[in-house]
Amino acid sequence: MKGKKSGQINVYFILSSAIFISMVIYLIYALVDFYPERGQNIRINSLYSKAYLLSELMIKDQGYPQTWDENNILRLGLASSPYELSRVKITRMQSMCDSTNPAVIARLLNSSGLPDERMMVTIEDLDENKVLDCNPFKRDYENLFQGSRVAKITRVVTLDNKTVKVTIYVS
Repeated sequence: MKGKKSGQINVYFILSSAIFISMVIYLIYALVDFYPERGQNIRINSLYSKAYLLSELMIKDQGYPQTWDENNILRLGLASSPYELSRVKITRMQSMCDSTNPAVIARLLNSSGLPDERMMVTIEDLDENKVLDCNPFKRDYENLFQGSRVAKITRVVTLDNKTVKVTIYVS
């Protein structure tokens, strides 16, 4: 009777096991190498969508309540009508951005829909004169966007019948 004795390992079994283990190691390495890049792309796409949403709110919406100020703001909006900004609301937003009161900054970020993100908003005329320079994180300006992805959205609207550029950065 010709047969295998128990406890013996076939050469083909060893070879197929080595190939299988090599393939598993390769697939794990490929997945680990692939997913961080995908995660970063997902993060930057998420930031762009948040920046675009904020730009839509600012240039098309009056905010809530319509006569908001730093004490009662629930939703940020700078428009008096779609694509026409209100100078009064821009002044109110600048006041909130310049505040050193953490509660006012928190209300600004919550009303913009970005409570967990960092944002910066500028409004400039075509001669690059700043109408609004909002950076609630002025104390940490040099580190604001270092080492992180930044989404930048620029929109063109009117203010006092003049064309202005609204630029929003979200990190």
